[in-house]
Amino acid sequence: MTLPAAFAAIEYAYALNEASGTRRSYVGSHDLTDNGSVGSAAGKFGKAATFVSASSQYLTRASGADVTTGDEDVSWSGWINFGGSLPASNQVVFCRRSGGGTVNYALLFQQSASRFLFYYGINAAVSSVTLTTNTWYFFSCTHDATANTINLRVNGTTDSTSDVGFDVLLPITASFFIGSDTSSQHLDGTVDDLAFMRGYVFSDADHDAAYASGVGIRFK
Repeated sequence: MTLPAAFAAIEYAYALNEASGTRRSYVGSHDLTDNGSVGSAAGKFGKAATFVSASSQYLTRASGADVTTGDEDVSWSGWINFGGSLPASNQVVFCRRSGGGTVNYALLFQQSASRFLFYYGINAAVSSVTLTTNTWYFFSCTHDATANTINLRVNGTTDSTSDVGFDVLLPITASFFIGSDTSSQHLDGTVDDLAFMRGYVFSDADHDAAYASGVGIRFK
C-alpha cells in the first residue's frame, strides 16, 4: 500500500462532517466558507456535506496560492453519492474557474452521458464509468507534469488524456468551489472526504488502496 506517501503530500483535506457552517480543513488552515446553508447527511464515513441545487448551496475558499495550480504534479480525491436521482443538468463537484469561464481545474458531472469530466486547463479526461443512483463513487483526479497527462479514476476504472496548452490559461483570479462554480451549475449530491495533494501524483495503486474494493479508507 502506497497511501502513506499520499498522506504526506496532502496540502488540504476536508472530512466535511460538520452539521453546518464553516467546513474545517484537517490539514493546514484552509477552511471553507458556507454559502446557502450547505446541509449534512450520512456520508461514506460518518457525516458528509450535502448540496441542493435549487438552494444554490456551495462551499468556497478565496483565491490564493493554496488553491492555485500550474504545470506541476497535483492530485485530488474524494467520494460522492447522487442519492435517489442523478442531476438533471451539468453540475460542478469542485472547481477553480473564473467568472469568464476560464478553467484552472474542475471536476464536472455531465448530464447527457451520466459521467464525470476532469478539466485541467483546456484539456479534459472523460470517465468511461456510467454513473447511477444511490452509489458511493470514489474519484481521483491528477495532473502528471512529467508524463504530461491528465488522469481521472472512478472506482476501479482509469481514464487519461494528453495535456497540451495548459500554460495558455494562466494566470486567473478565482476562488476554489465545492458544489458550484462562480454562480451556476450547483450540485445535487453528497460529498465526503475531499483531499488535495501537491507535488504528488495519486497513482493507480494509491487509488485502489483508498477505494479498497468499495469499502474505502479515510484520509483523516
